[in-house]
Amino acid sequence: MRCSRTAAVPRTAPPWPPRAFDRVTVATTSGWPASPAALLDHHLDIVATNAAWARAWGDPAGYEPARRHVLSLLAAASAPAELLLPVARQFRMAADLHAGDPRIAEIGALLRADHPALGLVWDCRGIGAFGRPMFELAGEPAAAHLLHPTGQPEIAVLVAARPRRTG
Repeated sequence: MRCSRTAAVPRTAPPWPPRAFDRVTVATTSGWPASPAALLDHHLDIVATNAAWARAWGDPAGYEPARRHVLSLLAAASAPAELLLPVARQFRMAADLHAGDPRIAEIGALLRADHPALGLVWDCRGIGAFGRPMFELAGEPAAAHLLHPTGQPEIAVLVAARPRRTG
């Protein structure tokens, strides 16, 4: 099992206690060995991923720290709109919650510069619940889940799992 922690974007202090981060990192990497999973901070910057994430959408370690944002990696990997749009809605909600945060403005500027073809997505102000978006992953159906560990509102885990087969 490989846990890939990315170098953090400079901050004055982490938004969660280090012990909580470590517990969530272990869950992210060991809980879903075959499902892409990423630990996200309150900006939706990627803090850690598992090996399945790197295979599906790239290893964030290959990006400069300012571009280690979940939308940057998904857009660069041409993730399906069924996944990209719900994540973009979540980012807009985070942007509203942290409106004065310079990192939010930086992420928006980088997304527009790096992926101008998705300008309508970046400029849309729609927000909404994440739901359970369905999309195709490696030729098979998958569902995305955005999980918030109990008591840790500044941490989220994005995981893409194939539906369980019954019968």
